[in-house]
Amino acid sequence: RGGRAPPFPWAASGAAGATRAPSSDVVWLLIERARVIAEEHPPLRVAVDDNKAKKKRKQPEEEPELQYVPLHDAAEVRKCWSAAAGWRLFVDPEPFRHAMGHEVALYFEFMRHYCRLLALPAALSIVPYCLRVYAHTTALHPIYALVCVVWAVLFVRHWQRRQSDVARGDGLLCDGTALDSVDVGGMRDYFVPVLRSDFRGTERVNPVSGAKELWYPRWRRKFILQPLAWLGVAAYLVPCLGLQLLSINLQGYMIHDHASFLRVEFLAQWADPGRPFDPNGDGYLYLLPVTLHVSCVLALGIAFKAVAERLTHFENHRTEEEHRLALVQKRVAFEFIDCYFLLFFVAFFLQDMNQLRSEFASIFAVDQFRRLFLEAVVPWAMHKLASKKAATAADGARAEVSDALNKEEYETFDDYLEMVVQFGYVAMFASAFPLAATL
Repeated sequence: RGGRAPPFPWAASGAAGATRAPSSDVVWLLIERARVIAEEHPPLRVAVDDNKAKKKRKQPEEEPELQYVPLHDAAEVRKCWSAAAGWRLFVDPEPFRHAMGHEVALYFEFMRHYCRLLALPAALSIVPYCLRVYAHTTALHPIYALVCVVWAVLFVRHWQRRQSDVARGDGLLCDGTALDSVDVGGMRDYFVPVLRSDFRGTERVNPVSGAKELWYPRWRRKFILQPLAWLGVAAYLVPCLGLQLLSINLQGYMIHDHASFLRVEFLAQWADPGRPFDPNGDGYLYLLPVTLHVSCVLALGIAFKAVAERLTHFENHRTEEEHRLALVQKRVAFEFIDCYFLLFFVAFFLQDMNQLRSEFASIFAVDQFRRLFLEAVVPWAMHKLASKKAATAADGARAEVSDALNKEEYETFDDYLEMVVQFGYVAMFASAFPLAATL
């Protein structure tokens, strides 16, 4: 993303439409928008050697291949780092909107909105926590849990309204990715959906518009492909749940009589009284199984990302919006089971509130530390290293281009997903550990 692109010409009005404009008008608007972006942010013409690829193709060495790379504006990027640096609780999303576009800015707007509204349950959590520690009573915990549930519902509704306001302010509608209708020069029209390049189907004549299109039976996708894809998700969950049960054994939760049939003696013996991983013993070795559990959850989630993409591609959705929605459903469902299975097992199967409180506090603390290290310390160190390398490079422009080419494409979905998991911790397990909202 070379910078903030101007909105579509029709986005300012956003009136409801009823007829379809000629496809040439839509194509002209898209070409005009691309021309404006190219004029504001001209790409750099960079020579990139690709000797390995040429050897594989068995072609003689010729002149180097060319890639056109739109780079970020260095001044705009520095504004983003300045906005996010320091001990600022609420990061201003405006610099990110100008430098990286609406999607990234919307994520920072969500974070600012989330932190502001999280102040209410965080402030209220001090009372039940102090009563449990100093007065040894948990009488207020059910009331606080009810307050957190009501807060979660109101937060979702309030964010939906705030998201619409931000999108309209950027010249977009709703979430900024799908326009239900547009208005071009006073002429009402429906927005043409973005078709997937990988969509497979048979060519036919549309019975309504009379235009040629690719068609795939909806019933076949709904009743054959999608159930098979979800069976693939279930098959991936089986070994994941097996690893969860092994983690439960290693953390010493198989001492209950009604859980003895799940006990794996080789692992469970390390958490017996007096052994290294005894949760009631001295020292901090009992945190090692918790750390391994959090690491496994993270690794399984990263691996499932590619699995979910393949399964969603197998479903053969027609538009990008349908494909993205199906992908989100799979990943959210998997993360829900992967992250909360152990806590639900302790809460509803073992029914041990003290162990639930201890397990939740340990998982939440380790996960927060992991998130802080991987998403704050590591990016900061990589940014400093890249800046130092660019400053000492003989060709500053080439170093800047090389750094841009080596960067991975940023997707806000993974960051949203982590915040959704944290949101679930606060909303569903408030009675076990009230300070979760504060942390």
